[in-house]
Amino acid sequence: MTCGWTTSRLSAYLDGELGGEEMVQVREHLRGCSCCEREFAALRVIKRSLAQLSCPQPESDFEARLIEHVMSQAPVVQRKAPVRFAMVAAVILAVGGTAVFLANRSPVGITPSQKFVEADPSTVWSSDPLSGQVPFVSTASYNR
Repeated sequence: MTCGWTTSRLSAYLDGELGGEEMVQVREHLRGCSCCEREFAALRVIKRSLAQLSCPQPESDFEARLIEHVMSQAPVVQRKAPVRFAMVAAVILAVGGTAVFLANRSPVGITPSQKFVEADPSTVWSSDPLSGQVPFVSTASYNR
Protein backbone atom coordinates (compact mmCIF):
# COMPACT_ATOMS: atom_id res chain seq x y z
CA MET A 1 0.00 0.00 0.00
CA THR A 2 1.09 3.58 -0.60
CA CYS A 3 1.73 6.14 2.10
CA GLY A 4 -1.23 8.27 0.88
CA TRP A 5 -3.59 5.31 1.08
CA THR A 6 -2.32 4.42 4.56
CA THR A 7 -2.36 7.92 6.06
CA SER A 8 -5.93 8.44 4.83
CA ARG A 9 -6.94 5.49 7.02
CA LEU A 10 -4.83 6.12 10.15
CA SER A 11 -7.62 7.74 12.15
CA ALA A 12 -10.06 4.92 11.33
CA TYR A 13 -7.29 2.37 12.15
CA LEU A 14 -6.66 4.02 15.52
CA ASP A 15 -10.40 4.04 16.29
CA GLY A 16 -10.80 0.37 15.28
CA GLU A 17 -13.19 1.27 12.44
CA LEU A 18 -11.44 -0.62 9.62
CA GLY A 19 -12.45 -4.01 8.34
CA GLY A 20 -10.13 -6.98 8.78
CA GLU A 21 -8.28 -6.81 5.45
CA GLU A 22 -7.75 -3.03 5.53
CA MET A 23 -6.62 -3.21 9.16
CA VAL A 24 -3.98 -5.82 8.27
CA GLN A 25 -2.81 -3.77 5.26
CA VAL A 26 -2.38 -0.61 7.37
CA ARG A 27 -0.60 -2.55 10.14
CA GLU A 28 1.81 -4.13 7.65
CA HIS A 29 2.54 -0.77 6.03
CA LEU A 30 3.21 0.86 9.41
CA ARG A 31 5.71 -1.89 10.28
CA GLY A 32 7.74 -1.15 7.15
CA CYS A 33 7.38 2.64 6.83
CA SER A 34 8.94 4.87 9.48
CA CYS A 35 7.36 8.03 8.02
CA CYS A 36 3.82 6.65 8.36
CA GLU A 37 4.69 5.21 11.79
CA ARG A 38 5.68 8.71 12.99
CA GLU A 39 2.42 10.12 11.56
CA PHE A 40 0.47 7.40 13.37
CA ALA A 41 2.29 8.10 16.66
CA ALA A 42 1.53 11.84 16.38
CA LEU A 43 -2.13 11.12 15.66
CA ARG A 44 -2.29 8.82 18.68
CA VAL A 45 -0.89 11.57 20.95
CA ILE A 46 -3.41 14.10 19.61
CA LYS A 47 -6.38 11.76 20.10
CA ARG A 48 -5.29 10.85 23.64
CA SER A 49 -4.83 14.54 24.52
CA LEU A 50 -8.27 15.39 23.18
CA ALA A 51 -9.83 12.52 25.11
CA GLN A 52 -8.44 13.91 28.37
CA LEU A 53 -10.02 17.33 27.89
CA SER A 54 -13.13 18.00 29.90
CA CYS A 55 -16.29 19.12 28.19
CA PRO A 56 -17.18 22.65 29.28
CA GLN A 57 -20.55 22.93 30.98
CA PRO A 58 -22.81 25.86 30.10
CA GLU A 59 -23.81 28.30 32.80
CA SER A 60 -27.00 27.46 34.64
CA ASP A 61 -28.99 30.27 33.00
CA PHE A 62 -27.66 29.60 29.48
CA GLU A 63 -30.85 27.97 28.20
CA ALA A 64 -33.07 30.76 29.51
CA ARG A 65 -30.80 33.46 28.01
CA LEU A 66 -30.69 31.65 24.68
CA ILE A 67 -34.48 31.36 24.50
CA GLU A 68 -34.88 35.01 25.49
CA HIS A 69 -32.40 36.10 22.83
CA VAL A 70 -34.08 34.07 20.11
CA MET A 71 -37.54 35.29 21.06
CA SER A 72 -36.39 38.94 21.13
CA GLN A 73 -35.27 38.83 17.51
CA ALA A 74 -37.53 40.37 14.87
CA PRO A 75 -40.14 37.87 13.74
CA VAL A 76 -39.42 36.18 10.46
CA VAL A 77 -41.83 37.34 7.81
CA GLN A 78 -42.90 34.63 5.48
CA ARG A 79 -42.40 35.82 1.96
CA LYS A 80 -45.51 35.26 -0.04
CA ALA A 81 -44.53 37.76 -2.75
CA PRO A 82 -42.95 35.19 -5.09
CA VAL A 83 -46.08 33.03 -4.93
CA ARG A 84 -48.36 36.01 -5.49
CA PHE A 85 -46.19 37.22 -8.34
CA ALA A 86 -46.32 33.81 -10.01
CA MET A 87 -50.11 33.66 -9.64
CA VAL A 88 -50.58 37.16 -11.07
CA ALA A 89 -48.22 36.37 -13.96
CA ALA A 90 -50.15 33.17 -14.71
CA VAL A 91 -53.47 35.02 -14.75
CA ILE A 92 -52.07 37.74 -17.03
CA LEU A 93 -50.68 35.13 -19.41
CA ALA A 94 -53.96 33.23 -19.45
CA VAL A 95 -56.02 36.35 -20.11
CA GLY A 96 -53.56 37.59 -22.73
CA GLY A 97 -53.46 34.20 -24.46
CA THR A 98 -57.23 34.01 -24.50
CA ALA A 99 -57.47 37.55 -25.94
CA VAL A 100 -55.00 36.72 -28.70
CA PHE A 101 -56.83 33.50 -29.48
CA LEU A 102 -60.22 35.21 -29.64
CA ALA A 103 -58.88 38.12 -31.71
CA ASN A 104 -57.52 35.71 -34.32
CA ARG A 105 -60.67 33.59 -34.47
CA SER A 106 -63.06 34.14 -37.37
CA PRO A 107 -66.82 34.07 -37.06
CA VAL A 108 -68.34 30.73 -38.04
CA GLY A 109 -68.37 30.24 -41.81
CA ILE A 110 -66.10 33.15 -42.69
CA THR A 111 -62.39 32.65 -43.29
CA PRO A 112 -59.81 35.41 -42.70
CA SER A 113 -59.22 35.69 -46.46
CA GLN A 114 -62.95 36.21 -47.08
CA LYS A 115 -62.98 39.06 -44.57
CA PHE A 116 -60.02 40.58 -46.39
CA VAL A 117 -61.72 40.34 -49.77
CA GLU A 118 -64.89 41.88 -48.39
CA ALA A 119 -62.89 44.72 -46.88
CA ASP A 120 -60.95 45.50 -50.08
CA PRO A 121 -62.84 44.87 -53.33
CA SER A 122 -59.73 45.42 -55.46
CA THR A 123 -58.27 42.09 -54.37
CA VAL A 124 -58.34 39.15 -56.76
CA TRP A 125 -58.50 35.46 -55.90
CA SER A 126 -56.05 33.18 -57.67
CA SER A 127 -54.37 29.82 -57.19
CA ASP A 128 -51.06 29.30 -55.52
CA PRO A 129 -48.49 29.55 -58.33
CA LEU A 130 -46.51 26.55 -57.05
CA SER A 131 -49.13 23.97 -56.20
CA GLY A 132 -52.24 25.39 -57.77
CA GLN A 133 -54.30 24.14 -54.82
CA VAL A 134 -54.09 26.65 -52.00
CA PRO A 135 -55.90 29.90 -52.79
CA PHE A 136 -54.28 33.14 -51.86
CA VAL A 137 -55.34 36.75 -52.24
CA SER A 138 -53.54 39.04 -54.62
CA THR A 139 -53.81 42.77 -54.10
CA ALA A 140 -53.07 43.62 -57.72
CA SER A 141 -54.80 46.85 -58.65
CA TYR A 142 -56.69 47.33 -61.89
CA ASN A 143 -57.06 50.47 -63.91
CA ARG A 144 -60.60 51.68 -63.64
